[in-house]
Amino acid sequence: MEKSTKINGFELAFYEYEESNDLTVIKGRYSGSLALLQHLGGLEDQEGNFLEVNELTINKIESWAIAQGY
Repeated sequence: MEKSTKINGFELAFYEYEESNDLTVIKGRYSGSLALLQHLGGLEDQEGNFLEVNELTINKIESWAIAQGY
């Protein structure tokens, strides 16, 4: 099952599988998983450019993910 929303300009796609789940975070050409976003404090594009993401935004994204069953 997939659920999606937008928070502070970031597109979120939550995927639920039988035994796991994943959250993809996208903004323009930058994307990554929630775990990567939390670890790096931002997102990278395919060329290795980095987009720093405010901690408050990361926390909002995490809260939404947890409400979906992350």
